[in-house]
Amino acid sequence: MKKILFILLAVTGLGICANAQDIIVTKKSERIDAKVLEININDVKYKDWDNLDGPTYTLLKSDIASIIYQNGKAETFSNFTQPQQQANNNQPQDYGDPSMTYSRFKSMSDNEQDTYFEKYGGNIYNTFHSGFKLSNAGKGLLIPGVILSGAGFFCTLFGAIYMTNYSYYYGYYYNYSAAAAYLAGIIMLPIGQALVITSIPLRAVGGAKKKSAQNEYIDKYLNQMSMNKPSLNIGLTSTGAGITLKF
Repeated sequence: MKKILFILLAVTGLGICANAQDIIVTKKSERIDAKVLEININDVKYKDWDNLDGPTYTLLKSDIASIIYQNGKAETFSNFTQPQQQANNNQPQDYGDPSMTYSRFKSMSDNEQDTYFEKYGGNIYNTFHSGFKLSNAGKGLLIPGVILSGAGFFCTLFGAIYMTNYSYYYGYYYNYSAAAAYLAGIIMLPIGQALVITSIPLRAVGGAKKKSAQNEYIDKYLNQMSMNKPSLNIGLTSTGAGITLKF
């Protein structure tokens, strides 16, 4: 009799254990047999009931219709909508700095503005930072380009003038130092010019992006006119040449 009672209790216990899983019902009417581990603000973490030693899965609450727990209690999420994620602390905040003034903003260097926009510029930071990097790349090419172009020009000029004035070699008179300078010059000059030419569009595009970001920030937060400087344009018109002064 005791054996029969033990078997009945064991079978009953197995039946209870077999139905002790949590059931997650998604909004797509999918059923997931699971063991719910955590219910957070925006998501639910669980393990697959058939593989409790396996990985932990995460499901957004906005994708869940309901959860039926092993004790029979049910919780619905049908009206839950995923809240907007709070901005990461490393992302720029799109609200501006209330203490910033127009004159102070204009006096800031590019480095200072880039740091400022990273903190307060919101999406404006992406535009300014892109232009800032392009401008810096242009400057990085311009300086060595000017140096190489100048050095190449003078070396070429020096070599051309003094190369044939001295030592006799196979029917020609050579100044070996001048010849070496001439050779170095004709190498450096085109390289320098290529660097200078490449720097021009980088600086132009970068400068335009920075100016656009600055003007957008001024118009949006400082309620001032844009930072466009006066410019003098000369061009042809239907009646001749024309001059335009833009403020």
